[in-house]
Amino acid sequence: MTFTCTKSVRNLAVCTMFFILASAVPTAESFAAETHSLRAAGASGDGRTDNTARVLRLLERIGGAPAAIEISGGTYVLSSATFPENVTLIFRDGGVLSILPDHTVEVKGVIEAPPARIFAGEGAVSGTVKTLH
Repeated sequence: MTFTCTKSVRNLAVCTMFFILASAVPTAESFAAETHSLRAAGASGDGRTDNTARVLRLLERIGGAPAAIEISGGTYVLSSATFPENVTLIFRDGGVLSILPDHTVEVKGVIEAPPARIFAGEGAVSGTVKTLH
């Protein structure tokens, strides 16, 4: 599935339709991968702090190994970042990625999410999602 979200979240009806189809059922892939909590990696889910440096350090540590990143309990602000194919994003307990204006977050891997908003902000989200659960 390929998607592009380029307007503010207030106007993202099309993107919301893609992600509202998600369910919270984990895949076999995410069970096989090491899971990293975004909060445990030092990110702040306060909706104000730019967490890009912490996310990029976490992605560097993961490298090419299969892994999952849990995004839970807050709104994590990012500028530009790419989540590679080997990384599963697991959204739980109201976890949201908020993209700063004039920036893009690219997702190439699996997204696991409940039927809720998982992206916010004025930036863009793009990519080819491997699987959406």
